[in-house]
Amino acid sequence: MIFNSLDIQQMAALAAQVAKCLAPGVSICLWGDLGAGKTTFARMVLKTLDSSIEEVPSPTFTIVQQYVTAIGDVWHCDFYRLIHAEEVFELGIEEAFYHDVCLIEWPEKIQPYLPENRLDIFFTISSDLTRDISIISTGIVDVSFTP
Repeated sequence: MIFNSLDIQQMAALAAQVAKCLAPGVSICLWGDLGAGKTTFARMVLKTLDSSIEEVPSPTFTIVQQYVTAIGDVWHCDFYRLIHAEEVFELGIEEAFYHDVCLIEWPEKIQPYLPENRLDIFFTISSDLTRDISIISTGIVDVSFTP
């Protein structure tokens, strides 16, 4: 699925649709350059899952932030600072892949270990500063979204 020229409101609507399809054992891999909208999208998903969440800091320095939501624990991960993919196992992430929801920024850093059940969401900044977003589901059946 490809969505072109999304403004911030349209991104929020798409994030809400994505959030509604999440369940334990499903991950979202957020792909894109710095400033492409990965953290913003993750914040929108988290706030859809739990409107009482006031702040969603970027996990760039902590690597992982965990949230308790109505659908269970959600791990918001930013693997930008990882040097080796194997470092991810020090976090206990493999259990989260099966029992929790994971929002993963910079998934390319752990490419060989990405979870099977996931949505890969690719962000590109358009010339008018809107976002082009494409979504590919892997291991997930019957997922569709509208712009």
